[in-house]
Amino acid sequence: MKQNIINIARKNINYLEGHQVKNGFDKGGIKDPALDRVIGDNYATEEFAFGLSSLIAMGEVEDLQDSFVEAMNFHKRTTESYSFGTHSEHYQHRRIGFIEAYNLSKEFYDEELVNEWKSVIESWSWKNTSNCNWYAMNALLCYLIYSETGQTRFQLYAWGEIARTVKYRGSDSYFSDNFDSVDFKQVSPHYNPVAYHAYTTALLHRYWLSSGSRVIRRIFLKSAKILHKLILSNGHVAYRGRSSGHIFTYGVGYYVMIAAAKETNKCKYLDKSKEILGTLKFYQKSDGSWPVVANTNAYDRVDFQAPYSYHSVYNAHCSAWLLRSVPLFKSISIDDVSKDLNTDTSATSIGGGLYLIKKANYEAVLSTGSGGNHDSAFSIAMLDINGNIGVLPSPASENSPVSGNFCRIMRSGHQIWSSIRKKGEFGKITDYEVIGSKSIQIANSELNWRRKFSFQESEIIISDEISSDEFPLRECTLQTGYSIPKDSTISMSSPSESFDKLSNTVLGNGSTRITEGRRVSNRILKTKLILDL
Repeated sequence: MKQNIINIARKNINYLEGHQVKNGFDKGGIKDPALDRVIGDNYATEEFAFGLSSLIAMGEVEDLQDSFVEAMNFHKRTTESYSFGTHSEHYQHRRIGFIEAYNLSKEFYDEELVNEWKSVIESWSWKNTSNCNWYAMNALLCYLIYSETGQTRFQLYAWGEIARTVKYRGSDSYFSDNFDSVDFKQVSPHYNPVAYHAYTTALLHRYWLSSGSRVIRRIFLKSAKILHKLILSNGHVAYRGRSSGHIFTYGVGYYVMIAAAKETNKCKYLDKSKEILGTLKFYQKSDGSWPVVANTNAYDRVDFQAPYSYHSVYNAHCSAWLLRSVPLFKSISIDDVSKDLNTDTSATSIGGGLYLIKKANYEAVLSTGSGGNHDSAFSIAMLDINGNIGVLPSPASENSPVSGNFCRIMRSGHQIWSSIRKKGEFGKITDYEVIGSKSIQIANSELNWRRKFSFQESEIIISDEISSDEFPLRECTLQTGYSIPKDSTISMSSPSESFDKLSNTVLGNGSTRITEGRRVSNRILKTKLILDL
């Protein structure tokens, strides 16, 4: 298994090395093949440098030492030039990749060259940010700087930043996020994207390895346990909220599972890591690259993803995290040989407002709508029918404005209310039925929305009802959107007006469709969808 990871990552690192700039100001930088330029204020080059240093230290490559030196010198030369830009917060990513690559370089480069890179680290100053995973990056980075330079101010910074990170942990050990990539704003209450729970958890383990904090180790183990529940048997790590489906999340998720196996010696984490590995192998192209999102139809630059979703960056980030997991294998001694099989068919809470339903032919994950971006209240965040996926994770622009199963109230062709970016709570939960209800305020009037999911062995029935004793619904229609895998069909119970395909899904190869239903009475709007699986 360890050699599999090395082989997969090496193939990707070789691909990235083929896009390394050989001359000019950006010499040593990794050019993004989709944009044909080096994304200098991002971190492809530094994560590439770490990945390459890992392979060199393991004796897995012999002819790329010069490429490593040029990548490190790119950072040294361009730190000031690229310190601020479109996404200036990414200095943490750049510096973590650089300092971890520097630490490995001590094993195989001469002291004079290594000291030049150390002088870069000694010159670093301190900046603060305002988000959970960035606090975690700050904490790790500051502790690494303290460990290398002995500057106690960085140890104090690390303690402060790790304390801020822990404040984002919920009662179920799920880490929240207060950044919305749709409009680049801070949000309250916080969102719960799966990707950044995974990333924060991975950073906490790196912090534990650096600092030896037993408190952080305990927090990591609880958060890793939640992530294990969130990752389905299809190996997809992040399917709700910001960075859904982004390829780097698979490297991060893999690292967390291997780290948890190291810390607990439990087989279930290794089992889950194998599922992630299978997904990564499936999406890796013959040239060693991965798409930005895990989709065989994905572009190298996905237009409806956030503007920081770069092909070169996420490829390097994924490989770097895979290779960070390799040294952990030597400490794994499994004493639990039984697999962690869940045969429960009821709707089970898996953290962060997500509920898992497992049937013989499919798995579905329901969301309360707290995932952020375009996550919708009472939506299907993931639907996997015998390995066939059709999911629309929360996109990051108006080009693709729906996710899962949304609900809208329309009047004269205009939207007057939407469930997108709204949060609800499920009331009734049984082995075959889940019901959510939510109070809605429109024009000082109160309406009630009720959505019922019925999970049968070969179909899912979704029933919506909007009712009000105050608001005039006679001019309104109820619009719903849904995502289904390829080869699945859908029917709509009367009354209905339209039934149209809207877009392809981000994960898998399915489609997203939209329906619009007539009113049943002056006080009630209804629709009923049947997904034939």
